[in-house]
Amino acid sequence: MPQSPIRILMLEDTPSDVELALRELRRSGLEFAFEHVETLDAFQAALDNFHPDVILADYNLAGFDGVDALRLSRTRPSPPPFIFVSGSIGEERAVEAVREGATDYVMKDRLARLPMAVVRAIETKERMALEHEAQQALQASEERFRLAARATSDGVWDWDIVEDQVWLSEPYRSIFGYADLPELVPGQWWAERIHPDDAGRMMEVAAYLRQSRQSQWTGVYRFLRADGVWAEIEDHCYVVRDSEGEAVRLIGAVRDITAKRASARALEESEKRYRSVAQT
Repeated sequence: MPQSPIRILMLEDTPSDVELALRELRRSGLEFAFEHVETLDAFQAALDNFHPDVILADYNLAGFDGVDALRLSRTRPSPPPFIFVSGSIGEERAVEAVREGATDYVMKDRLARLPMAVVRAIETKERMALEHEAQQALQASEERFRLAARATSDGVWDWDIVEDQVWLSEPYRSIFGYADLPELVPGQWWAERIHPDDAGRMMEVAAYLRQSRQSQWTGVYRFLRADGVWAEIEDHCYVVRDSEGEAVRLIGAVRDITAKRASARALEESEKRYRSVAQT
């Protein structure tokens, strides 16, 4: 239910129709403040001073029509929902009104529907505003993520599980020699470049992360460089879940540890040979 009182502005040049609309609104139990205007100038002044939450307007008015009022209301920042209350708007005019931005229309011989139309129009606007804010917040978050990914020397990847697409940061593509590759690739492209001996294990890890409540994973596997050489990489992965707890994205940061692992193996072999010589 919208916050009360609802500010309702009605543009109507027939006083009896105003009274009928008011009767239905009062009968519904809605808490509202009401302002009635008859002319386009008075309507414009009410937009500036009354700041309505919803507008009710007849379609046919003396000297102008409701579409003129609708267009005027749409020039305001965050325009309020606009409902036509008409005796005979007609299908063609109704389509035109919706195209111009009208929220709804109520026939004057069915005014019992008016309170519900008012509530639904306001709730729809509030929901759309929340969705818009959430989308803006998501876009800002995504932008921060992209900037952070560019700022680090690690290769960052972001697998959209729903769309099965993987975003690869510029350092990621450079590390493995895919500098000319688009930053967005199909999940299959990525999976096919995991070493065959590691692929099964990595698919099991991905499945486990999606099905369990675990949020992070760190491991090592081999990934095919553009020059055909297998690189050993260390991957730190994080699971992003939706409001229902379903995994929707996996995000990871990788480092090429091929040289580090080769040095460690060479040192281990050297120590083995030293111990073997020392024991003879």
